[in-house]
Amino acid sequence: MEMAMVLNKVSLGERGNRVHFSGVSEINNMRITLNEMLANIELTETELEKSVEERTSALKIALESSKTANVYKAQIMSMVSHEMKTPLHAIGGYLQLLAERLPDDPAYRENRALHAKALVRVNDLNNLIDNILLHAQLEADRYEVALTSIAIAPLMNACAENVAPLLNRNRNRIQLIGSDAMFVSDSEVLRHILNNLLSNACKFTVDGVITLTWRLSQAFLIIEVADTGCGIPAEFCDQIFDPWWQIDMSLSRRYGGHGLGLAITKQFVQRLNGDISVEPNLVSGTIFTIRIPNSKS
Repeated sequence: MEMAMVLNKVSLGERGNRVHFSGVSEINNMRITLNEMLANIELTETELEKSVEERTSALKIALESSKTANVYKAQIMSMVSHEMKTPLHAIGGYLQLLAERLPDDPAYRENRALHAKALVRVNDLNNLIDNILLHAQLEADRYEVALTSIAIAPLMNACAENVAPLLNRNRNRIQLIGSDAMFVSDSEVLRHILNNLLSNACKFTVDGVITLTWRLSQAFLIIEVADTGCGIPAEFCDQIFDPWWQIDMSLSRRYGGHGLGLAITKQFVQRLNGDISVEPNLVSGTIFTIRIPNSKS
């Protein structure tokens, strides 16, 4: 009976219990063995608790160090971006001035073409610097979300209009599916998310269709951006949100971009406490799905 009581207390996590009965030699040996086993269990538990505490403390220190490093990185990126953007703005200004002075003459056609390419590259560099700075700010948790009440349909229409030049470049068309509703979130963050996804869809689709769908489901806004473009192999769907990652570096030369757009998009979605996923389109292309909670209290 005493052994059963001790074992029951041990099973409930109660420490310090020992078996005290005595008797014939075999039972006494059993008592000694059982008590040694209980002592070893308690020692193991104590060592395990100590190890967990040490690991937890080390993880906290590592997390704080990581946050500090991200803050320093954001500060460095801010300083570097300023130092880089200043001469880029000057170069852009000189190019604009040069454009005004180039004669509108067929003999200068090649000069105008080279000038246009130079201006595009300057704009690309400016966008890259902006994205690097934005990515660093998000990693350092230095981007503040501003919640407002948003009319969803006008926001979607504005984002679709914003990518019109990209649509026309590859002879794509866009269709919007959804009704108007009010939703509490950060309109600028939502705009950035949608512009990134729609721009990608336009770049990787030729003579196709981009579909922007949205709906409210319970307390969530669900947005889908689908295209009929070249698509993403299923085995790479988990990697495309990693910073600087691209399926093929030749895509950077062919379509533009440096592998930061989707990383920033995911960071923005997470800032709104949402999630983003990607899957192959049933026909061709890709479908991105965003699920964002209504921030209305």
